[in-house]
Amino acid sequence: MSAPKRSTQQAAAANRRVAELGADAVTGAARAAFAAKFANQVDPGKTLPAQERAARAHAAMRAHFLSLATKSVAARRRRAAAAELRALADEIDRAK
Repeated sequence: MSAPKRSTQQAAAANRRVAELGADAVTGAARAAFAAKFANQVDPGKTLPAQERAARAHAAMRAHFLSLATKSVAARRRRAAAAELRALADEIDRAK
């Protein structure tokens, strides 16, 4: 089976599972573990009050996603610059 066909079948199976069980049942444990990672990062000794710990974990998570967004922008800019250089090189080759 080709990779695209397998990927499509896997996506369909995943969507059927979510439709049957609900998104919370399918991804709840993973989302909780992801959130716990940030809570443990900001308060490894669990000494902060729960509300403060949650607020700091939320800030750490936002910082994480902003970092990912910054890296994504940089990657898109690099790809665009490379495409522009390839286009210029092709134009030069055609002019020869």
